[in-house]
Amino acid sequence: MGMMDDKPVRVRFALFRLMVILGFAVILLRLWQLQVISAQEFRLKADRNRFRLVPISAPRGIIYDRFGRQLVRNVPSFSVSIVPAGLPE
Repeated sequence: MGMMDDKPVRVRFALFRLMVILGFAVILLRLWQLQVISAQEFRLKADRNRFRLVPISAPRGIIYDRFGRQLVRNVPSFSVSIVPAGLPE
C-alpha cells in the first residue's frame, strides 16, 4: 500500500518541477529578448533620455540686503565686437 500512495505525490512533484523549469525558461527567454533582440532600441531610448534641456529664465531685479539697502541694481549694457575677417573687402 505504500507504493500506491507515493505515485500521486511523485506526479505532483514532477508537475511542480516542470512548472518551475518552464517559469525559469520564460524568464530567461524574456531576458534574452530584452538584452539581445531589443538592445539597440533601448540604447537609443536611453541616449535620448539622458539629457533634457530645460531653459530657466533667471529672475532679474534689484537685490537688497537684510536692512533694505540696495546691493545690486540693473543697468542695461551693450557690447559690440567686430571680426575683421568677417568684413567685406
